[in-house]
Amino acid sequence: MNKTEFLLTLRAERTKLEKLLDAVGPSRMGLTGVSGYYSTKDVIAHITAYEHALVRWLQAAKVGRVYGDPILDQPDLNARNAAVYEANQDRRADEIIKAFAKTFDELEECVNQLTDEELTNAELTAWFVVPRWQRKQELWKCIANDSYEHHHEHLPEIERWLAEHGSTG
Repeated sequence: MNKTEFLLTLRAERTKLEKLLDAVGPSRMGLTGVSGYYSTKDVIAHITAYEHALVRWLQAAKVGRVYGDPILDQPDLNARNAAVYEANQDRRADEIIKAFAKTFDELEECVNQLTDEELTNAELTAWFVVPRWQRKQELWKCIANDSYEHHHEHLPEIERWLAEHGSTG
């Protein structure tokens, strides 16, 4: 996976999610039942929180620091997700969508600043990858895990909700 291929994949996967959000429509973003009691707005806030932490992690590494997220690096997944929900539950859907778009732009910029070698050489990036991921792995795989692979966990939930409630478009 080189940087060009990775950026194309990142953008294509983001487009899939954006199309689903368009189908949900802004007026229905807060309706529950998409993922348990979570709404589409909640799911997007959740995805954005993970991507925002990823951006901060990459930005810190760029200046030689290891970033640890006080919420998302907790070992308890349910506690992490509950904290993200609590932090975002009162935010409006348009704010969540705006943050989602801004975070993707920031992530794309972080990836643009990386070299092919940084993306693919696990030895080169181990100093900041291992503390977060507990093992050496290619950087692009870390980024994929907390971006478009994370989308893949939630796309079926939104698709199911749309099948039950219909599309706005």
